[in-house]
Amino acid sequence: MINYTQGQLDELVSCRKEIIEPPKKNLVTLRGSRRNDFKAQCEQGRRFSIFMRINEAFEEDFSIGLMYEPLGDDAVTLLRCNGPHGDVLVSVANPHPHFGYHIHRALEENIAAGRRPEAGAAITTEYSSYQQALRYFLGRANIEWNSKDFPDISQPSLFQ
Repeated sequence: MINYTQGQLDELVSCRKEIIEPPKKNLVTLRGSRRNDFKAQCEQGRRFSIFMRINEAFEEDFSIGLMYEPLGDDAVTLLRCNGPHGDVLVSVANPHPHFGYHIHRALEENIAAGRRPEAGAAITTEYSSYQQALRYFLGRANIEWNSKDFPDISQPSLFQ
């Protein structure tokens, strides 16, 4: 894996992206979750894949992620917006709570230490449902989208 600086990681998240392979109209059920994916590209030609997962048994447990796909190297997960899914214990000295809505983002220090780029998470109040998280994620990842691609979130609610 390439050693990215924090500035490079942040730029990959924030660069303007256009959808080049739109999501399917309906989520597909596979291995206990409803799923969808799509592809995006930025003006510099960098390519990204985006995944969306919702647990079938516990709808609040979801994950929406942005992965950078550099030519000739492994994909890098840059950003994940998740719903609550219980505690994950990294170690007794380092508990890592996932009991609330939370965001994982790629950090230079994780890559340098040989961990997954997006290891660790921060609790968020930016969203409290999958639909809100998807809207937040598209804005945070700077993905140009339209109501044809995401009809369920195209109309803002009264509280947005």
